[in-house]
Amino acid sequence: MDKNGSNNSSININPNKLYKIETKLAPGLVIEFKKGIKKEGTPIILGKSSDVSYQFFKIKKKDEGHIIESLSAPGYVIDVLHSKMIKENKIQLYPFNGTNAQVFNIIDAGNGYISMLSMINQNFCLDVPYSKASEGNKIWLWTRNNTDAQKFKLIGINFINQSIEYARTYALKRNPEYEEKEDNSTNFCSQCLIAGGIDQDDIWKKGEETFYESNKFKQYFIGKNIEWKENPLIDEIKPGDIIFSKDKIKFPNTMFVMRTSAHNVVYCSNSKDFLEEYFDLKDIEGVLKTSYLYK
Repeated sequence: MDKNGSNNSSININPNKLYKIETKLAPGLVIEFKKGIKKEGTPIILGKSSDVSYQFFKIKKKDEGHIIESLSAPGYVIDVLHSKMIKENKIQLYPFNGTNAQVFNIIDAGNGYISMLSMINQNFCLDVPYSKASEGNKIWLWTRNNTDAQKFKLIGINFINQSIEYARTYALKRNPEYEEKEDNSTNFCSQCLIAGGIDQDDIWKKGEETFYESNKFKQYFIGKNIEWKENPLIDEIKPGDIIFSKDKIKFPNTMFVMRTSAHNVVYCSNSKDFLEEYFDLKDIEGVLKTSYLYK
C-alpha cells in the first residue's frame, strides 16, 4: 500500500477485450464521451450503462502505462487537456499522438477496483467531480486522495464481431504472431477466440497442444462447461461456435462459424483455407458451442 491506501502495482489487462469503465460511486454509471461525438475535445463524462459503442474502450499497453482507445472512434483516446497537471483539468477525447497526456498507469485500488494515474505525474488521476454520481457529470483531473470518486471497475466483455473480423483477415493468410502448424485449423480457431477477448490460461494458450490439437482443444472447452453437440440441427449452431468435420481428409478438422443460412453453415478456416464458405449440415460431426463465451 502507498500513502493513499492503494496497491501501487499495475494490473494485468487483456488487450483483446473491450472494456466498460464503471465508477465505484454508482454501479451502472460508466465512462463515455459526450453524445458519442467523434471530435477532438469532446468531454469524457458519466453515462448510464447501455449497449452504445461509445461506452466501450480498448486498453492497450504503451511503455509503462496504457492508452484507453474508444471503440466507436478508432484512433481517439482519453487525454488530459494540454498535458497540464492541475486540479479540475479537462479529460477529453483526442486523436492519439503518443504523448504522456494519453498514457495512464492503471493500478489496483483494492476489492476489484482500479485507479487511472497520469503518466505525466502520478500524483494526479481521473476523478468524478465532487463525488457526484449522475449522468452527464464530467470526468476531470484531481490529486490522488483514494476516495471512491477515483476508483473504477473494468468490466471486460468478449465481442463476437472482433472474432469474425479476425477470421476474415486471417482465413487466407497467417498471423506472424502465431507459429503455423501443419494442420492449422484448430490453431486458427483458437486465434479467433482470443481476438474476441477470450482469456488464455495456463492450459489453453499459444504454443500448447490444447491450442492447436483438435481433440485436446475440444476436451479443454468441455471441461470449461462449454456444450458439445453431435450431429447438431442448424438452429443449434451460432456465430462464434466451432464445428468439427466428419471427413477430415476432404475438409478442415475444425472451422470457425461466421453465420448460418437455412440449411448450411458459413465458416472460415486455415490449412484448407476457406473464406466464408458454405458447409453442409450432414458433414458436421459436432459443434463446440463457444458462442456462449461472447456477450
